[in-house]
Amino acid sequence: MDAHSDFAEAVQKGLQSSPKHLPSRFFYDAKGDALFVRIMHLPEYYLSRSEMDVFVHQSKAIVAEFGKGEAFDVVELGAGDGTKTRHLLEAALAHSKDWSYVPIDISAHALQDLKDRLREELPHLKVHTMASEYQEALNAMKTLPRPRKRLFLFLGSNLGNMGWQASLDFLSSIRKLMQKGDGLLLGLDLVKDPNTIKAAYSDAAGVTRAFNLNLLHRINRELGGDFDVNAFDHVAYYEPVAQEARSFLVSTKDQEVHIESLGLRVSFTAWEALQTEISRKYSPSDLKYMQEHLGLDKRACYYDCRHWFVDVLWTL
Repeated sequence: MDAHSDFAEAVQKGLQSSPKHLPSRFFYDAKGDALFVRIMHLPEYYLSRSEMDVFVHQSKAIVAEFGKGEAFDVVELGAGDGTKTRHLLEAALAHSKDWSYVPIDISAHALQDLKDRLREELPHLKVHTMASEYQEALNAMKTLPRPRKRLFLFLGSNLGNMGWQASLDFLSSIRKLMQKGDGLLLGLDLVKDPNTIKAAYSDAAGVTRAFNLNLLHRINRELGGDFDVNAFDHVAYYEPVAQEARSFLVSTKDQEVHIESLGLRVSFTAWEALQTEISRKYSPSDLKYMQEHLGLDKRACYYDCRHWFVDVLWTL
């Protein structure tokens, strides 16, 4: 399934569900990518800075702990622009030039930009891109040769967007690909002051609002929708019992939307919510449960300076 048909299928399914929802992975078209770059620089959005702190200051320790002096292949799911990972790759290349990097992302454009940049900045690095959904990429990797151990990366707290059971299922699919000696480096946003978390998803400048509303613009652009985007507002909050930040687009009036390419008419009542994102935050007990559920060994936890974010290293 190509990216366009995947988007169309998700929109059709999500808008006909009760309650209505759209997957957060579809935030990232060209306009969404640009908006997210702005979000990462907002004072409220601590997540990217926190994980960057880990990679800037601890990449050498990660390479030393997992590699033990040996080269290995790095496979990154949801690579994006690879900014954080570059620090890890530089640390690896300082030991040996014999490294390969397999970035996987739904955006072929983002991957090509990443490959071009790495070719210029790290010319000794072997880069093999895969433009694909995560599960399709994992399925394809079952048939690829693997001459040495691999370190799988899933960074940026992307796991939290999946919901608890779905995240366990996804991690299990990675675990099935792992062989003895392989590792998983997993980025997780930790539980903290609920007000800090809420602000990260509802910034004062309204950039996150525009990021969420771009989903409706995208449906209009790509699928022939006629959403009145001005008739929706962005609402976000943090639910501390479920440990989830939740984002919604709320219809401000009774309205009907037509999506031409899907032959779909969807009714919204005033103040009806369309869920666009769930972002789970993790406790120490969550980390322990996931590690034991997967049957992996804990090697190390790498925290940012405030202990707001962690990258955990588990191995088989």
